[in-house]
Parts: sequence; structure tokens; C-alpha cells
Amino acid sequence: MIKKYGKTRYEDFGLFTIPNKRGEGFKIIRDEDGWIFDKTYEDKQSAQSWIDEMINLIDNSKAKWKANT
Repeated sequence: MIKKYGKTRYEDFGLFTIPNKRGEGFKIIRDEDGWIFDKTYEDKQSAQSWIDEMINLIDNSKAKWKANT
């Protein structure tokens, strides 16, 4: 599986992949409260890519905010 960021970045962000209970793909769980996102991904790489996109979105939003303040 290809990960875009280092281990600590994922731990700081707090979203992780877990196998679906029925064994059909993967779900994403939020570390702080155990909340599980509804969507099931076909494979672990697809779920990991979604997490990477969310981290990228947050980082870009923070950079734009800092540039405008």
C-alpha cells in the first residue's frame, strides 16, 4: 500500500482504515471517538487515498488561510 505521508502525520490527523465487519472492503474510523464513516471502500489503498486527499485538503486550506491573514 502506498502512503503519501509519514506515520506521525496520520496519527496526528486521526483517521485510520479498518476492515469491514462483513469482510467486504474497508471503512475509515476516526480515532478520537471511534466514529466510523458510512462508505465502504473496495480495497485498503482506496480508503488510504481518501485519507490522503482529506489531509491534503486541510493542509491547503490552512495555507490559504495563513496567506490571507
